[in-house]
Amino acid sequence: MENILFFLIIFRPFFRILSRWLGFLTDINSVSIIIIGFIILVCIKGIKPLEHLFFIYIVILTSISFISADMISLVIKDPYWLSIAILILVCCRREDITDKFIKFVKSKRKLIKCELIIINIILFISFFDMSCYEIRWGEGRYFASYLEGPHPLGFFLILVIAITLLLKIITRDKKINFLLILPSVAIMMTGARTVLITMVSLYLIFMRINVKSVMPWTVVLSGVIFSFWDRVIKIPIIYKFIAQKSSGDLSSGRFDFWLKDVESFVELNLLEKFIGGGFDYPYIVNYQMRGVYIWAHNDIINLLLSIGIIGLSIYLYFIFKLCKYIHKKLRGINFIMFLIFLLGTMSLNGFYNYTDFVVSVFIVSASLFINRKSNFGVEIYD
Repeated sequence: MENILFFLIIFRPFFRILSRWLGFLTDINSVSIIIIGFIILVCIKGIKPLEHLFFIYIVILTSISFISADMISLVIKDPYWLSIAILILVCCRREDITDKFIKFVKSKRKLIKCELIIINIILFISFFDMSCYEIRWGEGRYFASYLEGPHPLGFFLILVIAITLLLKIITRDKKINFLLILPSVAIMMTGARTVLITMVSLYLIFMRINVKSVMPWTVVLSGVIFSFWDRVIKIPIIYKFIAQKSSGDLSSGRFDFWLKDVESFVELNLLEKFIGGGFDYPYIVNYQMRGVYIWAHNDIINLLLSIGIIGLSIYLYFIFKLCKYIHKKLRGINFIMFLIFLLGTMSLNGFYNYTDFVVSVFIVSASLFINRKSNFGVEIYD
């Protein structure tokens, strides 16, 4: 059963890169993760009964929210996005699960490498396909490849990079470094600044594992940026930073609708404050202000509106438990980088509604705790 879950996680990028033509594969992958993950959660030893009750409450609350939504089309995926996030958060701090996952990755390393090569090839082709670029934010064209948009692509590539770095740790194959180039460049082309911060923190986290393999690329990249600065500033992510600075709105309007969302929460009745106004509520509130159906771009505010104080408290409980677990293993700058990787994204754009990023957190958690004398018979850390 656990191997099925590991297969769904490690080969999720292959399903996702084909989403333009076979979008149903992503849905099958996500639903399967929920079903298998829930079975493992029920059967696993050491899970507190309180956590089982928390998860059941979330399932019931999200079901009610889904059924009672005024605009179901807006929230059809939110319930299982949140369910996957909580399941993965639990798995992240189970060393028995992460150890088995590492063994699974080792056993499938050749197949995983093939997956990454195929993704890089498709990504390379999409660079020259004009249908893979979108006009966004009224500022220019941004790269989306064959996914739903620039941000989904960005967090998809974070997952690809996390898998690539994990494979690099396991195989010690320096040639795998080349599989990091296109995904990193593609993130720069998305214009998604939150994803850029996430990518930088991800690389810094893995530098503690193998500084020597990352530093040369850092030096080369710095040299290229310095030598071709006049062209670099035209890269979408750099252009967006400059455009937003010139407009004086570095938050892209986030602060405005965060304030509006908080005001809308205050206007809810007492019961709704505790159980939320439904998953469609933040979409409707933000539509009234921005003229577009979007979530709050902040997990705390979005869930406060959607499932209320109780639901948000349960979600933050699982986040806190993971951070507490990570802190036992990581100290100082390494722990700070993990907090930026997880909480930074959660605060500035959203965590649970990007399943690719949720899965990448599990991979990072598993990667960080490979023992010195690992299952591979080699020392992983220098």
